[in-house]
Amino acid sequence: MNIDQLIARFPEIPPAVRGDARLARYAEVFDRWLRVAREPSPCALERNAANHCYLKLVSPLAVLKWGLSTPERALVDVEALIVRYQDDPAAFEAWLIPEGTVDREVRGPGCG
Repeated sequence: MNIDQLIARFPEIPPAVRGDARLARYAEVFDRWLRVAREPSPCALERNAANHCYLKLVSPLAVLKWGLSTPERALVDVEALIVRYQDDPAAFEAWLIPEGTVDREVRGPGCG
């Protein structure tokens, strides 16, 4: 995945970080997980693999739109994720998608 594909898939990633080389590397390294990542429903009782990918890979960037982080802090976090993956890909994947993750997102009563 390149940075343009990343932004098209996740427009919630703010412009302040879009031109950074670290984000381009992030898109490349996490391509397979970013392609399936999906924001969980607000009423999710159990999250599937796509939800975990979104929460752990995309959320650190998405929180910028609410002013809960700074662009530099978010990019440092992106770099840390890359290093964590490179240091031990198997451990990273186990952290990213925990054992026992359900196949489908489970929503609470009254959710569509």
